[in-house]
Amino acid sequence: TGTPWHEFLSQHSTDGDEKHDVLFLSSAGRQSPESEKAFEEFVRRLIDVCERRNWSLGIKLHPKESGAWYADRNWSAYVLEGNPTIQNALQNTTVAITTGSSTLVEAMLLGTPICKWFDQQSPLEREQDLDFVFDITPETIDMTIQNAMETTADSDTASVLNYQGVTNEIVDIVTSGDC
Repeated sequence: TGTPWHEFLSQHSTDGDEKHDVLFLSSAGRQSPESEKAFEEFVRRLIDVCERRNWSLGIKLHPKESGAWYADRNWSAYVLEGNPTIQNALQNTTVAITTGSSTLVEAMLLGTPICKWFDQQSPLEREQDLDFVFDITPETIDMTIQNAMETTADSDTASVLNYQGVTNEIVDIVTSGDC
């Protein structure tokens, strides 16, 4: 029947605290020296591009991160204070960048163009033509972000997910005893 979290996100609106041009959704899943090195190089290039293009950059920490990794590299100034909720962070940015697939759906539900930095296509991407999801590499950061900034998700963006009424549907099934 779906997920109540996605139904909540599809109905979420925010006042809009601090607005960023680019939001990097950090990841705690760096498990090898090679992936650590690749992650660091990506973040370094992202910061360089944002500074050169005068784009404001915010980094939202993964819930498992403390921010120490960014502090060790003198990048703490980019880390969002108070680690805002994913919905507020995504709605207060022009373009988001993710290293993980769950934020892909969250960005789509909130109408935020998103650049994904991983090789696999999600099942959703294989089924739909998602013109607001961009593949990004360290070499294409500048061009990919620019293209994403010029894309606006239309009001039908999240319609492929159809989460309307899922919470009530789940409650009805559970309370009817048919589960």
